[in-house]
Parts: sequence; C-alpha cells; structure tokens
Amino acid sequence: MMTVYKTDNRVLHEVEEMDPGVWIMMTNPTMEESQEVAEKYDIDR
Repeated sequence: MMTVYKTDNRVLHEVEEMDPGVWIMMTNPTMEESQEVAEKYDIDR
C-alpha cells in the first residue's frame, strides 16, 4: 500500500500525484508500487 502526502500551509494532506515535495508512505508495497517510486525518483528499489 502506498499513500502520498503533501504539506500545504503546515497542514498535511493526502494527495494522488507524486509531485516534488511529497512524502510517500509505503506499507508492504507491491512490486509495481516499488518500481513506480524507484523510476520516478531515480533510486534503487
């Protein structure tokens, strides 16, 4: 499961898109979710 959050005026909101400045919480992520984040942010899975 993957949940994406962004801070707006010091308030944390859940958002749908992985834009710059987001915080991504991954709990038991699927292989597809892990790969999506790795490719988006150019990091190792």
